[in-house]
Amino acid sequence: MDDFYKRREECTKAAMESGITNALKSLVVAVPIVAFLSTRSHFVKHSVSTKTALIVSPFFFSFFLSSELEMNRCKRRQAGMSS
Repeated sequence: MDDFYKRREECTKAAMESGITNALKSLVVAVPIVAFLSTRSHFVKHSVSTKTALIVSPFFFSFFLSSELEMNRCKRRQAGMSS
């Protein structure tokens, strides 16, 4: 049973690292784009929550997608399947 927890922790750690890495990459891309758009008149008319969503949505999407894919890869590797 101890081996089960070690394997689960290994996959969780790999998924978190992958998710955080890719989320930060998407944040690095999203912030300058929103900063550029904030100088445009059509973008200034939008609410603060709209502007925040434009920054946060790519961050969350890339975190959840990459962590889920890494978790799937890790489980396949542990089961002996090729990835």
